Amino acid sequence: MLKNFPFYSMKVVTMASATAATSMRVEDLPDILNSKEVAQVLRICTKTLYEAVQRGEIEAMKIGKRGVLRFRREAILKLLGG
Repeated sequence: MLKNFPFYSMKVVTMASATAATSMRVEDLPDILNSKEVAQVLRICTKTLYEAVQRGEIEAMKIGKRGVLRFRREAILKLLGG
């Protein structure tokens, strides 16, 4: 059924990327992460991540005029209890 969906192959690649990111060692994470990387590590979608930032549940930095979000590795580790 999903094979008839036009973006089927894109979904498979996305899931594979998320699995690879979560199997990465914590020490291998960069000091500063972008929204997509954090969402993959936490195994949530970026919309859920943005909502959690707005509620103050996840610490983020806004960079530049556009307010691009960046996250410290330590803040993510603290969130995960590490």
